[in-house]
Amino acid sequence: MTTDEMNALTKTARTLMNGILGHPISAATEATYAKIIERHYTRDEEGTPDGIVYPQPTRKRTWYQARAAFRRNIAGQVKAILKRADDCQRAGDRLGRANELDALPACLEMLGPEGRFGKKATFDPETERKENRGKRRTLKHFPDDWREKVFSAASPRMQRAIAALALSGCRPSELSKGVQISRTGDRITMTIKGSKTNDGHGQPERAITIERNEENAMFFACLDPGEISEDDGYVRVSLHRISRRLWPRHKNVVSAYNFRHQVASDIKSAGTDSSQIAMTLGHAVEKTQSMYGQALQGSGKSGIIAATGSREVKDNRRLPPGLREDLGEEETSRPK
Repeated sequence: MTTDEMNALTKTARTLMNGILGHPISAATEATYAKIIERHYTRDEEGTPDGIVYPQPTRKRTWYQARAAFRRNIAGQVKAILKRADDCQRAGDRLGRANELDALPACLEMLGPEGRFGKKATFDPETERKENRGKRRTLKHFPDDWREKVFSAASPRMQRAIAALALSGCRPSELSKGVQISRTGDRITMTIKGSKTNDGHGQPERAITIERNEENAMFFACLDPGEISEDDGYVRVSLHRISRRLWPRHKNVVSAYNFRHQVASDIKSAGTDSSQIAMTLGHAVEKTQSMYGQALQGSGKSGIIAATGSREVKDNRRLPPGLREDLGEEETSRPK
């Protein structure tokens, strides 16, 4: 992106943002809008927001209210992007500024006159209502090489984030904390500071060792030793934009959690031990992995050869009643 292009994009975004945020609203309206946005977040199996289900026609009044809430929310995202881009410009970081502005077109498209939340967007009672699709179930709707396609369509900055997600299956919140990368020959070790680790849950820290193969070589190439961290909001917006560009007629968009589910599918299809699957995903118990991925959707070629963590993984799965009776109660007891 040239300097002139960045200046023109910034000017357009600032004008649109000021046109929306320049009209003050009451505290009560602001609280109502916040509740609407929160209600439309989709969440993964652990309750973490991982995407948005945009408002569908139900009643005319509530739809227009939701449109207003989303216009203001997206305008707020534009404001934050512009502030970060301005900081980069003042610091003389041209590449950093370009990377920040890379997320703007997707926002402007939604806010434009013909966009989903543009002034011309109207209530249509005949619009088909979309269901809330879990990220695991949406994998079957993407081509087998969806990760490679998303990676190839991304900016260099976003490619590093995608590579980390694709190789390790880390959560976007963990990527924002920073993932440490070390290399030895054809192997990479990724050290991850865990999320969801309160009250004995999860792995406060885990290390995943991945071996280079034909399937993951593309991701290996852009990861150098050191730390990689990326804002989860930037990752979410960028993946949304890339998805819409690659598959404009697709009902689903790629999220960071799709990569997590795909990694789970790959290691399950490889016949990896349950405790190692749990450790890779950052879980402290084996049962939680049942919510992630399916062996039939995996290639078995993730390259993950070892995972270690701060806590021992407990097997809290329940055996079938008949098997418990056959083996006896003592042999089937599971640590809680």
